Amino acid sequence: MRKEFNFFDNNQPWFSTGIIGLQLNIPIFDGMRKHSQVKQTEYTLKSLEADRQKLTKNLEVALENSISQLQNSSASIGAQEQNVALAQEVYDTTNDLYKEGISPLTDLLEAEVSLREAKTNLNNEMLKYQLAQLGYLKATGDLNSLIK
Repeated sequence: MRKEFNFFDNNQPWFSTGIIGLQLNIPIFDGMRKHSQVKQTEYTLKSLEADRQKLTKNLEVALENSISQLQNSSASIGAQEQNVALAQEVYDTTNDLYKEGISPLTDLLEAEVSLREAKTNLNNEMLKYQLAQLGYLKATGDLNSLIK
């Protein structure tokens, strides 16, 4: 810097200069960004809480259903065991009558078919009971206990 505008004259002294700068950023208006972020986070928390409550309710219902399936299957097994005993008794009686020549072969065959059907139904009910046990283990979270 000089008093006159002459850069090529070396006889005139130069004034020493210094520059100090400061930049200050103060956001006055952020476009409601922070407010919307807070609202979004609150909404996410409410949504997660609702999902947690739904999951808890679904697990409770699944447990209740599995318990009732176990009870129903157990009762059905008892009924099917009685049917097998009755069909066995009918078959034995019909077989004795057939051996004595009183009952025809068709009656014996029908009794045998009924006995086999009763045994098949009992096996199906036992399978349903095992499936209900698996459902119960799944509902209680103990399904991994089968692996050990």
